[in-house]
Amino acid sequence: MKTTRLVNRTEQFLDYYENRIKEDREASFFVFLTALSKDSEDPQNVFMKGDSSIGKTWVTTNVLSLFEGQDVWMLGGLSPTALVHSYGELVDANGDAINWEEKPTKKDVETSMLLEDPGVSKAKIRKEYFERLKKWNEKLRDSRYIVDMTNKLLVFLDAPNVRTFNALRPILSHDEPEISYRFADKDKSGSHRTTHVVIRGWPATIFCTTSKSWMEDLATRSVTVTPKTTKTKLRAACILIGEDAAFPINDYREQQDAKMRLELQCLQSEIQNNKMLVAIPFWPEIGNIIPIHQPRIMRDFRHIAAYIKLNALVNHKYRATLTFGEKTVILANYEDFITVMTTFEYVEETTITGLRKSIINVFNKAMVPLGSFTYSQLVDKCVEVLDRPLSESTLRDYVSALGKVSYVSEEKHPTDKRMKFIRVIKKQEENLSYSVRKQFSECFKLDSFKEWLKRQEKYSVVKPEIHSSKFNSEHGDDVESIFNHHYVERKFTTVNSEKKTEYLFGQKQTPLDKTSVNICQNYKVTEKDGIKIPRVDSNQKDRVFLTPVQEAEKCELCGQWPVKWQFIQDGEKVRRCQHCIDKMKREGMKFTTLRETPSHVPSKSDKPNPHAQAATKKR
Repeated sequence: MKTTRLVNRTEQFLDYYENRIKEDREASFFVFLTALSKDSEDPQNVFMKGDSSIGKTWVTTNVLSLFEGQDVWMLGGLSPTALVHSYGELVDANGDAINWEEKPTKKDVETSMLLEDPGVSKAKIRKEYFERLKKWNEKLRDSRYIVDMTNKLLVFLDAPNVRTFNALRPILSHDEPEISYRFADKDKSGSHRTTHVVIRGWPATIFCTTSKSWMEDLATRSVTVTPKTTKTKLRAACILIGEDAAFPINDYREQQDAKMRLELQCLQSEIQNNKMLVAIPFWPEIGNIIPIHQPRIMRDFRHIAAYIKLNALVNHKYRATLTFGEKTVILANYEDFITVMTTFEYVEETTITGLRKSIINVFNKAMVPLGSFTYSQLVDKCVEVLDRPLSESTLRDYVSALGKVSYVSEEKHPTDKRMKFIRVIKKQEENLSYSVRKQFSECFKLDSFKEWLKRQEKYSVVKPEIHSSKFNSEHGDDVESIFNHHYVERKFTTVNSEKKTEYLFGQKQTPLDKTSVNICQNYKVTEKDGIKIPRVDSNQKDRVFLTPVQEAEKCELCGQWPVKWQFIQDGEKVRRCQHCIDKMKREGMKFTTLRETPSHVPSKSDKPNPHAQAATKKR
C-alpha cells in the first residue's frame, strides 16, 4: 500500500480543538462538519446523546467557539412565541418589512396636518386618523412573520418546547423547504390576535440533549454521537481544568484562537461565495456493496455522503475538479472517504439504534459474551468487565432500550417464574464502515472512474474538463494520473496530523500550520572516534539537524510545552518544543529531521576519548 503525505485542513482544526476537547476527536469531527454544513446545500443534524456530565455541551460550545456572527442560534427551551419575536421579521402581503414605528397615532396625524394647513378642523383630523388606522389594520391583517433559517445553525442546549419542536420538525427533517402555522398571541395593547408564521429554509442543527421521548423520531434522521467516558479522557479533562485554574493568562492560546478563527472565516467565505458543488465519483459503486441490515440504511447512506462532501469542501484546494464552463465541481477522493468512514465507525451503532454509547458498550462487553442471562448474572458480569458497576435498576432500563431495537428479548425464566430471563437475539453482522473500507479498491478501479466521466459528459450540455488540484499540479491533468493520485487506496499521513505521543499535562503538541517539522529526509552517517554523526551534503550546509527526544521538561524558550526536539547550535545542545521549532521555521531556519537519534552528538566541550579511539581501532 502506497503512503502519501497530504495537507488535511479538517485535521488542522481537530488538532486545534484537542487543546480544549480531550479524547473526543470523533465528536468534534461531526460537530465541526455539521456546523459548516449550514452553508451547504444539505445541512445536517447531530444528536449528542449520553448520560449527564459527560461533555455533550462542552464539546459543542468549544467547537462552535470559532464560529461567529448571527448565523449561530444558541437556544434553550424555546417557545413558539419566543422564536417568532426573537428571530422573525414581520412583512406585509408583498413581502415588504413592516415597521411598528410607522403605526399612525392621533398626535402624529394632527401634527402633520397642521403643518400643511394650520386652520384644519379637528373633525377632519379625526377622520384622517381613522382612515390611516384602517389602512394600517388592513396591512396587518395580511401580514406574517418570516423566520428565515437558511444558512443558520440551531444549537439546542436544552430540549425545546414540544410545540416549537413540532412546528420545526418538517424543516429539520428536510421534508419541506417552507412551512407555515398560526398561533394565538397578544399584541402590544394586550388584545389576543392570531399570528401567522412562515419558517423558511433548512438549518443545520445540534441537539445537546435528547431526553424527551418525542425527539426520538428526529434522532433517526441524524447522526447520534456520544462523548467518551474513558478514564483516560476523564483524567485529561481534570488536568485541563487544573491548567485553566493555574494559568489564568495564556497569550499563546489567544493567539491560536485568533489564527484559527481567521482561517475558519476564510473557509466559510469560500464556501458561501463560490457555492461549490461536490461530486462523489465512487458512491454508486459503494451503494452496490454496502451491507443492507435494515431499511434506515437509506438515510444513513445519505448522511455519510453528505459528510464526505463536507470534508471535500474543507479541503477543496487539494481536490481534483470538473469544470462546466463557469461552473466548477469538486471531486471527493479516497482521503475524504476513508476519513469519514473511519470516524463514522465510532458512531455507527449509536446512529443506527439511536441508543447511548454506554448502553451499546454494556451490550457488547457484558450481554453478548453471556448470550442468555438473568439480571443478577448481568450485574456480576458488568462488575467484571466495566470500569464501574451498574445497578439492576439501571440495567433494566438498558434491557428495555435494547429490546426496542431488537437486540435482546426479555422472557419469563423457564424454571423460576418470579425472575426474568434475557436472551441476545441480534444477529452477528459485519461492521458497515469496515465492510465498505476493505472493498473500496476492488469496487472502484480506473475503468470505473472513466465510466463515471463518460456518464457525466452524457448528462451535461457543456463538455466537462477535468483538472488536478493546483497544489498537486505535478501529477498532471490526465485521467489516469488523477485517478492514481486521488483514488488509489493508500495509507495517508498528513503534514499536520502525524501520530503524536501523550505528553506533559495530557496535552498534545499541536502543529501551528503545514510548515511543521516533517521533512524527514535521508541522511548519511559517518563514524568518527566511535561516534556516529550525520554527513552534511553540499545542499544541506545551511540546515540544522533535528533529533527527536523523549518529551520531558517544558521548553526553556516559551515555557509552555514539553521539549520534543534537540539540535546543536554554536556547539551547545539546544532542546525546543514543537511550537518554537515551527516559529523558527517561519523566521527562515531550515531543518532536517533525522530518522534515528544518534547516541551522541559532539559539542565544543567534548574531548577525544582515548578508550573510544582504541575500541574503534580494534573493530
